[in-house]
Amino acid sequence: MPSAADRWNRKLHLWVGLFSLSALGVFFLSGLVLNHPKWNVAGFWKERVESNQVLPVSAPSAADALGAAREVMSQVGLRGEISQIRMSENGVIRGFRVTRPGSISDLSIDFSISRAGIKRIEVNAWGAMNMLHSFTGVRRSDPALQTNGWATWLWRVMMDAVSAGVILLALSGIYLWYGSGRRRRTGLAVLAGAFLVLLWILWS
Repeated sequence: MPSAADRWNRKLHLWVGLFSLSALGVFFLSGLVLNHPKWNVAGFWKERVESNQVLPVSAPSAADALGAAREVMSQVGLRGEISQIRMSENGVIRGFRVTRPGSISDLSIDFSISRAGIKRIEVNAWGAMNMLHSFTGVRRSDPALQTNGWATWLWRVMMDAVSAGVILLALSGIYLWYGSGRRRRTGLAVLAGAFLVLLWILWS
């Protein structure tokens, strides 16, 4: 009869695996696309749809750059992660970028005529998954501007949880392997082989 530790380990392995499945699937598919740029599905950028639009805007009341960008974004009906905020010398917002998985919108704003020009780029589902692969809201070019969209924040939390889940899967897998008896040698060979390949890649 399985011990309490065995039962809890199997439950952990099952539920953590199910929780991580969707996110790991996105990373698996987008990783394949990134790793094989000659595949047909990797040509999502060539198949992108570009459009331009001019919409009326009014001067925002917020004094800070991010708050002003959020007000303008709300006026033109966009949602997503704000980045690349451009300000004039006198502190007036001139433009910014709004990013969502599958969509990039660049805004250029001229409050003298109360208009905002929007250049929008949309990609297909493969492109959206590719964007999710590195969609964190953290930018090395602008470290002061942190995550500002709820979807980005939720995705980051989910990625942290999945990363911790993968570690738990590995540990619970080692526990299952160790209790497998006769298959310990095979498991040890697989583990050592993977470790040696990783070392070779790092030091080659």
